[in-house]
Amino acid sequence: MANQDSLSSDVYEQYLLSLLAGDRSVCRTIALGLLDRNIPLLTLYTDLFQRSMYEVGDRWERNQISVATEHIATSITESVMALSYPRLFAHPKTGKSVIVSCVVNEHHQIGGRMVADYFEMQGWDSHFAGANQPLADLLRYIRERQPDVVALSAAIYDSVPKLQETVDAILNCSNKVNVIVGGQAFRWGGASLFQNLPRVTQLGNIADMEKYLKEFPGGN
Repeated sequence: MANQDSLSSDVYEQYLLSLLAGDRSVCRTIALGLLDRNIPLLTLYTDLFQRSMYEVGDRWERNQISVATEHIATSITESVMALSYPRLFAHPKTGKSVIVSCVVNEHHQIGGRMVADYFEMQGWDSHFAGANQPLADLLRYIRERQPDVVALSAAIYDSVPKLQETVDAILNCSNKVNVIVGGQAFRWGGASLFQNLPRVTQLGNIADMEKYLKEFPGGN
């Protein structure tokens, strides 16, 4: 039997089927039930939201579902994630801040939104700049906010060149800010492009992020 901090396979399967069917009401009911059980937010994000969206993405890549189904699943997930925000924003603050953004022409924003929410779980002030963020606007926002970290998300491999261009521009814009890069794009390669850059870290999963924040000065 699953403990109160974990999801049963039945709950996950019901949520996934409802997500693929576009049934926002059932997805919302499941998430609210888990929140009422005080399930850890990290479990909710990794074992329900992230896992189900990875499955949706895989099915879309295999041409098992339509683009419309993928877009509706994304919309439902973002709305259900918002149910956790009263708990999410109640965490004690560390005094650190992060800007999370998707690069220009990258329209898949849910991974970046999850990263921004994860930082909030850890007590950071996160500013989510969204999808398809023009580079000039992002650099201006960085200069205005002076964050400790800029986290950049790329979901498709075609975004990696723009990601590299964005990282270079940020490093030239500030000699203090640290940069994180990540996303599903790195499933197909590209991580080596960022390995030897100063103040740049490529992270592959939540465990990597936990370690990164634990080691970040004053960040956790």
